Amino acid sequence: MSHQKRKISTGVLFALLCFCYMIPNYVQYQLPSLGTQLMDEYGLTLGNLSSLFSAPMIPAIVFSLAGGMLLDRLEPKMVIGVGLVLTAIGSIGRIFCVQFGFLFVCMMLTGMTACFITAGAGKIISGIYQTEDISSKMGVLMACSTGAMTVANLTTSYLGSVHTAFLIGAVIASIGVVLWFGLMKRSDLETVDTKRKQENIVYCIRVVLKEQRVWIVAFALFFVMAANVVMSSFLPTALISKGVHSKIAGILAACYTQGNLLGCFVAPLSIKCLKSQKKTLIIFAILAAAGITFAWQIPKTIVTGIVLCLTGIFLGGLVPTLMGVPVQLPQIGTAYAGTAGGVVATIQIGGAVLVPSYILVPIAGENFNFLFGLGGICLLISSFLMIFLKRIK
Repeated sequence: MSHQKRKISTGVLFALLCFCYMIPNYVQYQLPSLGTQLMDEYGLTLGNLSSLFSAPMIPAIVFSLAGGMLLDRLEPKMVIGVGLVLTAIGSIGRIFCVQFGFLFVCMMLTGMTACFITAGAGKIISGIYQTEDISSKMGVLMACSTGAMTVANLTTSYLGSVHTAFLIGAVIASIGVVLWFGLMKRSDLETVDTKRKQENIVYCIRVVLKEQRVWIVAFALFFVMAANVVMSSFLPTALISKGVHSKIAGILAACYTQGNLLGCFVAPLSIKCLKSQKKTLIIFAILAAAGITFAWQIPKTIVTGIVLCLTGIFLGGLVPTLMGVPVQLPQIGTAYAGTAGGVVATIQIGGAVLVPSYILVPIAGENFNFLFGLGGICLLISSFLMIFLKRIK
């Protein structure tokens, strides 16, 4: 089906995809505002609470590659639909949880939609938009994800109780299932042809793994995500450690988060201005590295907020732009974009989960200068890898 024939429904399809991507992020980011209540009601430790918050990321490590391969061989409507159903089951299950173990499993299930959409975003978007629009649409999709996190952080504390918050999350997840299966037609996302269905799974993986640029993108994102987690997790604590009031530290941390949101829109515009995706990526990574290393140390609060916002813009613009690269590669295209997205997503989330907790923090300890410096080095490594992204505009 041509882009012209489907132009009327394209906006609805993309809006539906964005809404579905917002659901698991909203559900996950309800937890920080419920932390104290959850610890009281379930008898949790801080470690338990941290485990619950990171649980939705586990499916991305385990199932991203499998989800990507399924998207290359089956209809996206069904694959994403299964993810939405599992997210809804997890969201509903949270309402009835009485112990940590059950709640942990439910939180893992809520991450299934994000797992499949992250792996297949490039493939799905390339099926409804032209190639030159992929980066900007990926930016909008990532912005919706960040927006959902922000809404959850801002509103959950006003809901009164854990039960009410979980109930609202379950309702939103259920609405996502109904809208997806009710509005989405199989013909809306025709990304799989008969030849692809007949290909051996091992052959699909071999095609993807032989493409060097998929590995470059994956490990560039690996280091970008490691740096982002360092900034997101430790910025408020670092600011407080140098005498900034806790409320001001929270506001400054929000400047960085909002920068992430803006970066999703600024990056595509920068690519058009510089007329080079590769140059934009390298420049953004270098500027983000400088920002992570030095922004939090600036003595003037207003200047700190501005620089942190800029740092968030540069780092936030890297993620959707890099995620949109595999589908633009001739050897990958829409045919193998799902499998490529699965490989990239698996390695990417590995950087977010493993590097900060098990490498950077043990090395730096409580030395925040060293820790944020290591975060900056991660971004410089990422910028170096991007130099080898040959033949991308």
